[in-house]
Amino acid sequence: MKVLIKEEQQNRLKLAPFIYKAISTKRTSLGDNPAFPPYGDFGFEYDVVKKKYEEVNETIDYMVNGGFLESKDPDYLLSVLSKKFDECKRLEEPIRPQLQKLCENIVNSAFSIPSETVIIKCRLVGKIKPKKGMRILPEGDDEKNAYDFEDVDEAILTNKVILKRRFINSLIQGISYWLSTDLDDWHDSVAELNDKIWGLWYDIKNITDYLLFVKEEKISEKNPMQMSYVEVTLGKKGRKTIIDAQGLIFPYLLRETFRGFLELFSSHGLPEDNQKAMYIIRKADFLVAEPWDLRLGMGIMDMLHDNLTKKYQTSLLFKPNRIPYFFTELCELQTDEFNDVMQNFLLGTKKGNIIAREMDSRIAHDDEYQKFKDRIQKKNVQKSLISDGDFSKEELNDYVIQENETDEMMAYHGSGADFDKFNHKKYLNTGAGSQIFGWGTYITDDKSVALGYTNGSYAPDYLEEYSDWTKQGYTIEDIKKGKEHIFKNMFLKNHIDEFINKGLDEYEAKLSCSILWDFLRSEDFLKNRTIAVLKNWINKKKYELDMFGVKMPSARAEKNLIRYKTALEVLNGFKIEDIDRGTLYEVEIPDEDGFNYLLWDEPITEMQLEAIYAEMEAIDMKHNSNIFDDFLDNEDFLYGADGETVYLSLVKCFESHLESTNSRANADKAASLFLLQCGFDGIMYPAGSIWGKPIGAADDAYNYVIFDSNKVKIINKTKV
Repeated sequence: MKVLIKEEQQNRLKLAPFIYKAISTKRTSLGDNPAFPPYGDFGFEYDVVKKKYEEVNETIDYMVNGGFLESKDPDYLLSVLSKKFDECKRLEEPIRPQLQKLCENIVNSAFSIPSETVIIKCRLVGKIKPKKGMRILPEGDDEKNAYDFEDVDEAILTNKVILKRRFINSLIQGISYWLSTDLDDWHDSVAELNDKIWGLWYDIKNITDYLLFVKEEKISEKNPMQMSYVEVTLGKKGRKTIIDAQGLIFPYLLRETFRGFLELFSSHGLPEDNQKAMYIIRKADFLVAEPWDLRLGMGIMDMLHDNLTKKYQTSLLFKPNRIPYFFTELCELQTDEFNDVMQNFLLGTKKGNIIAREMDSRIAHDDEYQKFKDRIQKKNVQKSLISDGDFSKEELNDYVIQENETDEMMAYHGSGADFDKFNHKKYLNTGAGSQIFGWGTYITDDKSVALGYTNGSYAPDYLEEYSDWTKQGYTIEDIKKGKEHIFKNMFLKNHIDEFINKGLDEYEAKLSCSILWDFLRSEDFLKNRTIAVLKNWINKKKYELDMFGVKMPSARAEKNLIRYKTALEVLNGFKIEDIDRGTLYEVEIPDEDGFNYLLWDEPITEMQLEAIYAEMEAIDMKHNSNIFDDFLDNEDFLYGADGETVYLSLVKCFESHLESTNSRANADKAASLFLLQCGFDGIMYPAGSIWGKPIGAADDAYNYVIFDSNKVKIINKTKV
């Protein structure tokens, strides 16, 4: 065991007590990490942190001695930082679009990521709003999160992987910091926007760096102390990968954008086993660790850069566009090999020199990203938390770094109608959902979803019994409201014998018949949609029984399943009026290119919003109108809003200017045609948003609303 010499015995600058205590007791975010090399009497992490602290302290001393600051007192510095932060936000406000574009340009320039393959969303915001909850501390091993190890050896190996991922998280913080502070090449671009802002960024960086080493953070759920946030959504089925970063001011936004890419590259170091990967993530990725990850990561990065660049004379870190290759290859190493490589790199050994030069040589021949893309596509990682978002195995398999984009993509459409060409005038509003996601032709990229819309699920196949009620003037609303008990009693009386004939006693028959009523009522008395829901429920319960057991006695669980199965059998025998065979259409629609679809549940991009504003201004000038005043007045609100908000805002603009009895429907049509004129082919939204996904549908299935029916080309159709 290493023994730390008391710091008081040294003449050098002392670390803050909370820093020294955490290091001496091995209670930093990395603990006694096996990737640390053997390093003298003080220990590796002590030397790394102390060296970085001396560096940032020297900078603050310079600012105090030069009259830029009054003192180094932490409370005084916090008050100065608050004022400079507010001033920075004020100066950035009018040039946010330019700064956001600058952030994108810097990252693209550093990593040489082709702009046509990855969508980067850089957003300066007034408040950080994560889409998903943040993990403040490592999660415990409760019933939900526990992982069943095969034996003690597997538990030991998994703990090693957790420590490896912890070290990688610190590396990500260090590399992101290093890349985001090297901005000299962009000084002129910033000065053209505002010549005062560069100095503010410099001051904020230096003060926050110093406070990191002298002021203990108090992170909690109520105060997560988040200055930035990133979410990574991998490209699926030809879609592009999206890096969506938020920051309160530019330097934090830039650091978080770099971090998003590095989190993406690091995901390939996780096990392929889904449960094990999630177990590791729950133990390794948490918010409280981030300040220590940064303290250690800054120093580790400095040491790696000195050895790999200056001592070994390699380009692994000297050229930022090599970092994606280098970092991915590093993360993919097996745990013991990873620890050995890191120890040799950090100590600057001869063996480290050999390893670094071999990696440098491989990467030099891989500069076109093609092999890098193949490695990412072939590497299966079941599930990993990428900063504040999730990746699945299927997402990683579909991830594309560089690939020739096609103009069309294969998709499907299910319908009770038989036709040879899509026609908005003839068939619009005849399907399910009543155009709830906008005006247009509804398409899906999942065959199972399309089958759910063929006649027999969503066509008007009302029960014969329900048809009799409607002929008497009753409606679904009547049944769902005060008169429901009357209809339910009628239903039980009419069908109880059918359940008894299936072998149930009178008590069980009433229960099963009541279950069927509840399902039919919830699905508006559409037979085959009710069948689909019942089947899905039964399959889920079977799976739960087989995989997890049940908390209730098994006899009771089996009786419940029998009741549902009997309800399904009886429902299958019900008569239906006017049923035709449905049709499944295989179609081609415009492929997603990062601009041409409005994502219903995701933020609109700056480029998309600019296209909308430009078209609005052109229309208002041409016709001397004020149709879009409400939309234009809400620019701050709409920036970063999701597609649903943007679309409904457009509908509201048109609705207030249309004089007709059906103004809402016409406003929907006007909004879609306006977006078509702006360059949008349609809207995308997650499949299953209305009725839920049918059995067999992919988790990442999407539906599309195509504004121009001529852009939906029928390739094949099949009766189902």
